[in-house]
Amino acid sequence: MARLMARRRRSRTGATTVVAAPAAAGGNHAWLAALVDSSFDAILSKTLDGTITSWNPAAERMYGYAAAEAIGRPIEFIVPTDRLAELQAMDKQLARGEHVLPLETVRLTRDGRRIDVQLTMSPIVDEQGTVVGASGIGRDVTERRHTERQRQLLIDELNHRVKNSLATVQSLANQTLHSSPSPEHFIAAFSGRLAALARAHTLLANAHWAGAALHALIAEQLKPYRASERADVSIGGEDVWLAPSTALTLGLALHELATNAARHGALKSPSGRIEVRSQLQAATDGRRRAALLWSEHDGPSIETPGPRGFGVTLIERGLAYQLDGTAALEFRREGLHCTIQFPLDRGAAPAEGKEWSGDRALDGVG
Repeated sequence: MARLMARRRRSRTGATTVVAAPAAAGGNHAWLAALVDSSFDAILSKTLDGTITSWNPAAERMYGYAAAEAIGRPIEFIVPTDRLAELQAMDKQLARGEHVLPLETVRLTRDGRRIDVQLTMSPIVDEQGTVVGASGIGRDVTERRHTERQRQLLIDELNHRVKNSLATVQSLANQTLHSSPSPEHFIAAFSGRLAALARAHTLLANAHWAGAALHALIAEQLKPYRASERADVSIGGEDVWLAPSTALTLGLALHELATNAARHGALKSPSGRIEVRSQLQAATDGRRRAALLWSEHDGPSIETPGPRGFGVTLIERGLAYQLDGTAALEFRREGLHCTIQFPLDRGAAPAEGKEWSGDRALDGVG
């Protein structure tokens, strides 16, 4: 570093300009050098043609180049090609004796990484007031920018999901109203469906909307009935991780099955029991599918199924429309059997930490 110390001179326009002047004493120069060397921010200086003239230890840490490697090289070697026009605009501004106020840009490290940098540049002038170079202070804000981008993505995702959820609630309200014979029936049915949607949302929120385990979803929707002394519900088979949209749609279908069982099926009888089994299947197109078998036993005998309500429509048409899946309902004498099949997202993996374990996978479903 040249034996110069910086002093500030206020110009006629009121701007503060860095002026290079001979050091008044060696002690002052040592103090200034120690200040620059101990800074946590990268500090460098360059000539008007862009040749680097100084490079402090923080710059070494941030960019990965030692001072001996950087000094004498053009500043462009740490500037991405898509930021060269920005650099030229800053150079023109500095040549006019103007400061470059803090701005966020991108720089390159020795290993080729692009890092976000908050940069401030100031002109260096000689005793005659002529701009002879520039000094810059840079701070790595990559982690902060990453956090900000992640936060924005989460906000955008939340807005998207809120809109979808409101649309789902509106559709549930309309369909439930059209199929309800009385206000009391509407309130009970709509409240139950809202509660089912809320349970699925809670499960997804606990996983930061990354998805949900199939068995955990089944357990959550059957929780109100498993708490009853009369309920005998078993869950088994292969578990798998579900995408959020799949979990929401399947959660509503499971709620309808459980509600029907409580009103007309196995959960209406003290001796009734329900088995829910799952199995992973390979598809011809290479995309795996999941099969879910809901079977009721020892409940009231089903002589003739009642009229098809919105619940059955939601199971059959909702799964077909939302999941590209199928649902087959069989009203057998011993109880309702329902086989649900749907494709899994590509890359879906087995779920870990299943609430129920020890059950062997089904050899077949149906």
